[in-house]
Amino acid sequence: MVFSASDSAVSGPGGYALCPASATTHLGQHEGAVGNYLDYLLVVVSDPATAAVTIQDGADMDPWPVFPNNPGGGVGSYPVPIGATSRNGPWIVTTGAGAVVLASGAFS
Repeated sequence: MVFSASDSAVSGPGGYALCPASATTHLGQHEGAVGNYLDYLLVVVSDPATAAVTIQDGADMDPWPVFPNNPGGGVGSYPVPIGATSRNGPWIVTTGAGAVVLASGAFS
């Protein structure tokens, strides 16, 4: 499932976007852009076995794993600092079935 965060996001500095479970989410109200800043992710795990999260800097880049399946703490909330500016397009977050993500940053 591809999800646009436009209905559950606040753009600009201090913005955020909700990334639902089992989804690929383009961050930002206009599906993001080069220069958007991804500050951190808050990963909320409900099923550790399927909690993996990846991010991409634009659709043409390979995804980067930022959170594993089977995190050591199990069910719970995990902050994942990113602190990066997009160089290739919108930030894209993909979640497994066992996690939702609140992404924080400056998205257009």
